[in-house]
Amino acid sequence: MKKIFVRSIALLLMTASLAATGCDYRNPIEGFIHSSLLATSSTSGTSESTTKYPAATTPTQSETEKPTNPEQPKEPEITEKENPLDDEIEKLVTQKYLTVHENSRPGYKLNELKNIVIHYVANPGTSALQNWKYFENKNSVSAHFIIDLDGSIIQCMPLDEVAWAIGTAEGNYSTISIECCHPDKTGKFTDATYDSLVKLVSWLCLEYDLGVDQVKRHYDYPRTNSSGVVWHKMCPLYFVDNPEKWDEFKDALMID
Repeated sequence: MKKIFVRSIALLLMTASLAATGCDYRNPIEGFIHSSLLATSSTSGTSESTTKYPAATTPTQSETEKPTNPEQPKEPEITEKENPLDDEIEKLVTQKYLTVHENSRPGYKLNELKNIVIHYVANPGTSALQNWKYFENKNSVSAHFIIDLDGSIIQCMPLDEVAWAIGTAEGNYSTISIECCHPDKTGKFTDATYDSLVKLVSWLCLEYDLGVDQVKRHYDYPRTNSSGVVWHKMCPLYFVDNPEKWDEFKDALMID
Protein backbone atom coordinates (compact mmCIF):
# COMPACT_ATOMS: atom_id res chain seq x y z
CA MET A 1 0.00 0.00 0.00
CA LYS A 2 2.87 2.37 0.88
CA LYS A 3 4.46 1.83 -2.58
CA ILE A 4 1.14 2.48 -4.33
CA PHE A 5 0.64 5.68 -2.28
CA VAL A 6 4.16 6.92 -3.16
CA ARG A 7 3.64 6.25 -6.88
CA SER A 8 0.33 8.15 -6.79
CA ILE A 9 1.97 11.16 -5.11
CA ALA A 10 4.78 11.13 -7.74
CA LEU A 11 2.28 10.98 -10.59
CA LEU A 12 0.31 13.91 -9.19
CA LEU A 13 3.49 15.97 -8.80
CA MET A 14 4.58 15.24 -12.38
CA THR A 15 1.16 16.20 -13.74
CA ALA A 16 1.16 19.47 -11.80
CA SER A 17 4.64 20.29 -13.08
CA LEU A 18 3.62 19.75 -16.71
CA ALA A 19 0.53 21.91 -16.31
CA ALA A 20 2.56 24.73 -14.81
CA THR A 21 5.18 24.85 -17.59
CA GLY A 22 2.77 24.51 -20.54
CA CYS A 23 4.65 21.52 -21.93
CA ASP A 24 3.02 18.81 -23.99
CA TYR A 25 2.75 15.34 -22.68
CA ARG A 26 2.63 12.09 -24.54
CA ASN A 27 -0.51 9.95 -24.32
CA PRO A 28 0.37 6.56 -25.89
CA ILE A 29 -3.20 6.18 -27.17
CA GLU A 30 -4.27 9.73 -28.03
CA GLY A 31 -0.90 11.08 -29.23
CA PHE A 32 0.28 14.54 -28.17
CA ILE A 33 -2.31 16.56 -26.25
CA HIS A 34 -1.71 20.07 -24.97
CA SER A 35 -1.24 20.40 -21.21
CA SER A 36 -4.14 22.87 -20.98
CA LEU A 37 -6.39 19.78 -21.21
CA LEU A 38 -5.19 18.54 -17.85
CA ALA A 39 -7.62 20.77 -16.00
CA THR A 40 -10.48 19.66 -18.23
CA SER A 41 -9.58 16.01 -17.81
CA SER A 42 -9.43 16.25 -14.04
CA THR A 43 -12.84 17.90 -13.74
CA SER A 44 -14.80 16.08 -16.44
CA GLY A 45 -13.43 12.60 -15.85
CA THR A 46 -12.65 12.18 -19.56
CA SER A 47 -9.24 11.84 -21.19
CA GLU A 48 -9.88 14.38 -23.99
CA SER A 49 -11.67 17.68 -24.42
CA THR A 50 -13.68 18.56 -27.54
CA THR A 51 -11.41 21.63 -27.91
CA LYS A 52 -7.70 20.95 -27.62
CA TYR A 53 -6.71 24.61 -27.39
CA PRO A 54 -8.58 27.44 -25.69
CA ALA A 55 -10.57 29.66 -28.05
CA ALA A 56 -9.06 33.04 -28.88
CA THR A 57 -10.70 35.96 -27.15
CA THR A 58 -12.37 38.63 -29.29
CA PRO A 59 -10.51 41.96 -29.09
CA THR A 60 -12.38 44.88 -27.64
CA GLN A 61 -13.13 47.94 -29.74
CA SER A 62 -10.29 49.85 -28.09
CA GLU A 63 -7.85 47.16 -29.17
CA THR A 64 -8.92 47.09 -32.82
CA GLU A 65 -9.78 50.70 -33.57
CA LYS A 66 -7.46 53.63 -33.19
CA PRO A 67 -9.28 56.98 -33.17
CA THR A 68 -8.06 59.44 -35.76
CA ASN A 69 -6.78 62.85 -34.81
CA PRO A 70 -8.58 65.46 -36.96
CA GLU A 71 -5.71 67.91 -36.42
CA GLN A 72 -3.13 65.62 -38.04
CA PRO A 73 -2.37 66.36 -41.72
CA LYS A 74 -3.57 63.80 -44.24
CA GLU A 75 -1.08 61.54 -45.99
CA PRO A 76 -0.23 62.84 -49.48
CA GLU A 77 -1.83 60.89 -52.30
CA ILE A 78 0.55 58.74 -54.32
CA THR A 79 0.32 59.49 -58.03
CA GLU A 80 1.40 56.96 -60.63
CA LYS A 81 4.46 57.84 -62.69
CA GLU A 82 3.50 58.64 -66.26
CA ASN A 83 4.69 56.06 -68.77
CA PRO A 84 6.04 57.84 -71.89
CA LEU A 85 4.90 54.92 -74.07
CA ASP A 86 1.25 55.00 -72.94
CA ASP A 87 -0.01 56.60 -76.16
CA GLU A 88 1.96 54.22 -78.38
CA ILE A 89 0.65 51.14 -76.57
CA GLU A 90 -2.91 52.44 -76.59
CA LYS A 91 -2.75 52.66 -80.39
CA LEU A 92 -1.25 49.20 -80.80
CA VAL A 93 -3.16 47.07 -78.26
CA THR A 94 -6.70 45.74 -78.53
CA GLN A 95 -8.11 44.01 -75.48
CA LYS A 96 -9.80 40.77 -76.47
CA TYR A 97 -9.91 38.69 -73.34
CA LEU A 98 -10.14 34.93 -73.50
CA THR A 99 -13.08 33.21 -71.85
CA VAL A 100 -12.16 32.17 -68.31
CA HIS A 101 -11.45 28.45 -68.49
CA GLU A 102 -8.97 26.13 -66.79
CA ASN A 103 -7.29 25.23 -70.10
CA SER A 104 -6.78 28.75 -71.43
CA ARG A 105 -7.38 31.61 -69.03
CA PRO A 106 -7.68 30.00 -65.59
CA GLY A 107 -8.26 33.30 -63.79
CA TYR A 108 -5.57 32.61 -61.19
CA LYS A 109 -3.57 35.59 -59.93
CA LEU A 110 0.19 35.94 -60.35
CA ASN A 111 2.14 35.40 -57.14
CA GLU A 112 4.50 38.18 -58.21
CA LEU A 113 5.89 39.58 -61.43
CA LYS A 114 9.54 38.66 -61.96
CA ASN A 115 10.04 38.55 -65.73
CA ILE A 116 8.69 39.42 -69.16
CA VAL A 117 9.02 36.38 -71.44
CA ILE A 118 9.19 36.38 -75.26
CA HIS A 119 7.80 33.51 -77.36
CA TYR A 120 7.10 32.75 -81.02
CA VAL A 121 3.91 31.02 -82.17
CA ALA A 122 5.80 28.28 -84.12
CA ASN A 123 3.05 28.36 -86.76
CA PRO A 124 4.45 30.35 -89.73
CA GLY A 125 2.17 32.78 -91.51
CA THR A 126 -0.65 32.72 -88.95
CA SER A 127 -2.19 35.89 -87.55
CA ALA A 128 -2.66 37.07 -84.00
CA LEU A 129 -6.40 36.46 -84.29
CA GLN A 130 -5.87 32.87 -85.49
CA ASN A 131 -3.61 32.17 -82.53
CA TRP A 132 -6.08 33.88 -80.19
CA LYS A 133 -8.77 31.49 -81.47
CA TYR A 134 -6.42 28.57 -80.81
CA PHE A 135 -6.10 29.73 -77.20
CA GLU A 136 -9.86 30.29 -76.93
CA ASN A 137 -10.51 26.69 -78.02
CA LYS A 138 -9.08 25.58 -74.65
CA ASN A 139 -5.91 23.94 -75.95
CA SER A 140 -4.09 24.22 -72.60
CA VAL A 141 -1.89 27.10 -73.74
CA SER A 142 -2.18 30.88 -73.68
CA ALA A 143 -0.27 34.15 -73.32
CA HIS A 144 -0.98 37.69 -72.18
CA PHE A 145 -0.26 39.24 -75.59
CA ILE A 146 -0.02 38.16 -79.24
CA ILE A 147 1.75 40.45 -81.71
CA ASP A 148 0.54 40.18 -85.31
CA LEU A 149 2.60 40.24 -88.51
CA ASP A 150 1.48 43.84 -89.05
CA GLY A 151 2.52 44.91 -85.54
CA SER A 152 -0.97 45.11 -84.04
CA ILE A 153 -1.33 43.49 -80.62
CA ILE A 154 -4.10 41.47 -78.97
CA GLN A 155 -4.18 41.43 -75.18
CA CYS A 156 -5.65 38.08 -74.10
CA MET A 157 -6.14 38.63 -70.36
CA PRO A 158 -5.47 41.09 -67.52
CA LEU A 159 -1.81 41.44 -66.61
CA ASP A 160 -2.26 40.22 -63.04
CA GLU A 161 -3.48 36.79 -64.19
CA VAL A 162 -1.66 33.54 -64.95
CA ALA A 163 -1.19 32.38 -68.54
CA TRP A 164 -0.28 28.81 -69.47
CA ALA A 165 2.87 29.79 -71.37
CA ILE A 166 6.08 28.66 -69.65
CA GLY A 167 5.51 25.01 -68.80
CA THR A 168 6.53 25.30 -65.14
CA ALA A 169 4.49 26.49 -62.19
CA GLU A 170 7.18 28.93 -61.07
CA GLY A 171 7.36 30.41 -64.56
CA ASN A 172 3.63 30.65 -65.15
CA TYR A 173 2.93 32.29 -61.81
CA SER A 174 5.63 34.97 -62.05
CA THR A 175 5.73 36.15 -65.67
CA ILE A 176 3.94 38.09 -68.39
CA SER A 177 4.24 36.26 -71.72
CA ILE A 178 4.24 37.71 -75.24
CA GLU A 179 3.67 35.51 -78.31
CA CYS A 180 4.96 36.82 -81.66
CA CYS A 181 3.75 35.84 -85.11
CA HIS A 182 6.33 35.22 -87.87
CA PRO A 183 6.12 34.72 -91.63
CA ASP A 184 8.33 31.63 -92.08
CA LYS A 185 9.90 28.68 -90.29
CA THR A 186 13.05 30.58 -89.29
CA GLY A 187 10.95 32.33 -86.68
CA LYS A 188 12.31 35.75 -87.63
CA PHE A 189 9.80 38.50 -86.93
CA THR A 190 8.65 41.08 -89.46
CA ASP A 191 9.93 44.60 -88.90
CA ALA A 192 6.47 45.62 -87.73
CA THR A 193 6.27 42.76 -85.22
CA TYR A 194 9.78 43.51 -83.98
CA ASP A 195 9.10 47.22 -83.53
CA SER A 196 5.88 46.54 -81.60
CA LEU A 197 7.68 43.99 -79.44
CA VAL A 198 10.34 46.59 -78.52
CA LYS A 199 7.63 49.10 -77.58
CA LEU A 200 5.49 46.62 -75.63
CA VAL A 201 8.38 45.17 -73.62
CA SER A 202 9.72 48.66 -72.92
CA TRP A 203 6.29 49.80 -71.77
CA LEU A 204 5.91 46.78 -69.46
CA CYS A 205 9.36 47.28 -67.95
CA LEU A 206 8.63 50.94 -67.25
CA GLU A 207 5.18 50.13 -65.91
CA TYR A 208 6.41 47.46 -63.48
CA ASP A 209 9.89 48.82 -62.77
CA LEU A 210 11.71 45.88 -64.36
CA GLY A 211 15.25 45.87 -65.76
CA VAL A 212 16.64 44.49 -68.99
CA ASP A 213 17.90 41.38 -67.16
CA GLN A 214 14.27 40.57 -66.33
CA VAL A 215 13.41 40.19 -70.02
CA LYS A 216 13.75 36.50 -70.90
CA ARG A 217 13.25 34.06 -73.74
CA HIS A 218 11.07 31.02 -73.18
CA TYR A 219 14.31 29.12 -73.83
CA ASP A 220 15.74 30.57 -70.59
CA TYR A 221 13.34 28.47 -68.48
CA PRO A 222 14.85 24.96 -68.31
CA ARG A 223 12.57 22.00 -67.79
CA THR A 224 13.12 18.42 -66.71
CA ASN A 225 11.51 15.44 -68.46
CA SER A 226 10.29 12.27 -66.80
CA SER A 227 13.76 10.72 -67.13
CA GLY A 228 15.37 13.62 -65.28
CA VAL A 229 16.97 15.12 -68.39
CA VAL A 230 17.08 18.93 -68.45
CA TRP A 231 16.03 20.52 -71.73
CA HIS A 232 15.23 23.97 -73.15
CA LYS A 233 12.39 24.79 -75.51
CA MET A 234 13.71 26.40 -78.72
CA CYS A 235 11.53 29.45 -78.34
CA PRO A 236 11.61 32.07 -79.75
CA LEU A 237 13.56 30.15 -82.38
CA TYR A 238 15.24 33.07 -84.17
CA PHE A 239 16.54 34.56 -80.91
CA VAL A 240 17.77 31.13 -79.75
CA ASP A 241 19.55 30.38 -83.03
CA ASN A 242 20.97 33.91 -83.12
CA PRO A 243 21.86 34.97 -79.57
CA GLU A 244 23.56 38.14 -80.86
CA LYS A 245 20.16 39.24 -82.24
CA TRP A 246 18.68 38.65 -78.80
CA ASP A 247 21.33 40.94 -77.34
CA GLU A 248 20.51 43.55 -80.00
CA PHE A 249 16.85 43.36 -79.08
CA LYS A 250 17.55 43.96 -75.40
CA ASP A 251 19.82 46.88 -76.28
CA ALA A 252 16.95 48.40 -78.28
CA LEU A 253 14.62 48.52 -75.25
CA MET A 254 13.72 52.04 -74.17
CA ILE A 255 13.96 51.63 -70.42
CA ASP A 256 16.91 53.81 -69.37
